[in-house]
Amino acid sequence: MPQESGGTVTDDIGRPSPTSATKAEEALDTVRLNATHRTSDFTCRSERVTAFMRNHAALRAEHRYCGVFVLEDPNDPTRILGYYTLSPYILSRDAMSSTHRSRQLLANVPLALIGYMGKRDGAVARLGAILITDAARRAYRNLDLPTRGLAVEPEDGKDKNPRLWSWYEGMRFCPAKTIPGLMYGPYENFMPELKKKKGSG
Repeated sequence: MPQESGGTVTDDIGRPSPTSATKAEEALDTVRLNATHRTSDFTCRSERVTAFMRNHAALRAEHRYCGVFVLEDPNDPTRILGYYTLSPYILSRDAMSSTHRSRQLLANVPLALIGYMGKRDGAVARLGAILITDAARRAYRNLDLPTRGLAVEPEDGKDKNPRLWSWYEGMRFCPAKTIPGLMYGPYENFMPELKKKKGSG
């Protein structure tokens, strides 16, 4: 799902930004999938991502295999502009790059896996980057199930889908050293507010 990085939902579709309960936190743009969302008319470039939303998303979320989070059309909240899923994932420290491995205290590192992600056909540009940032913020704030960053398995991998792989690299995901097809990154790669906080320290 190659998109230009950067931008905000407000920039792209004119949606007013909700007031965050905590001034230090940016508001999330997505909501949890619910029965009002029209999953059956969601269509995107990937048949796999389309089929998941239409046929499996509600049941997988109900049975707690993953969380499903959707970006609603501000003019029709039942219409899904894009979505992503999150589930727990454990990555061995040995599978990380030398830079990331040196920062980890444990042999196995908890991450939040984006299992499915897609934008509706015809949706605005840069929505993919918006979903990545939103997923990072949502997972980072879940202190009941702490994780160190995001993981993703780009559809078809590097060899068969180099354009998508390159897009994720542009989003600052790093290939895992020992797991073909897996990419990961710490939260500061995806959340501007963490980059600023780290830089000011």
